[in-house]
Amino acid sequence: MFVSPSAGSGTGFNGITADWSLQQTSPCINTGDPNATYPANDIAGNPRVSSGRIDIGAYEFQGALSIASNKNSTAVNLYPNPSAGKFNIQATNENCLIEIYNLLGEKIYTQNGNTQPSKEINITGSPKGIYFVKISDTEKSHTEKIIIQ
Repeated sequence: MFVSPSAGSGTGFNGITADWSLQQTSPCINTGDPNATYPANDIAGNPRVSSGRIDIGAYEFQGALSIASNKNSTAVNLYPNPSAGKFNIQATNENCLIEIYNLLGEKIYTQNGNTQPSKEINITGSPKGIYFVKISDTEKSHTEKIIIQ
């Protein structure tokens, strides 16, 4: 979910000329670790924290998230977190779309479901690392970070 990433990896592609800044819909926005120490500016020289919380990646998203997006966000609980690949989602969404993205912004999981009272997700076949779980319905969406150990 970058603005204009390179078309691939390796010597045949130029990642330096690509635009690795985040799209407005990126699950990396405002999901960085608030307890870590960071430089004051991102790689482009912009303030490292914009819209309240640090982003994941070299570039801090500089656009404003829409008021409707923030206003309609719903509370989500993922547990256990960290997990071994099986975890539960608890949210107020009755009919929702659950999507999971890796740090490259690739969707690795998608399912329609009901998260009331909770929904078990199993991505035990995925590599260890940080993932983003996006829960959305026709009116609201929310993204949370989960760590798979």
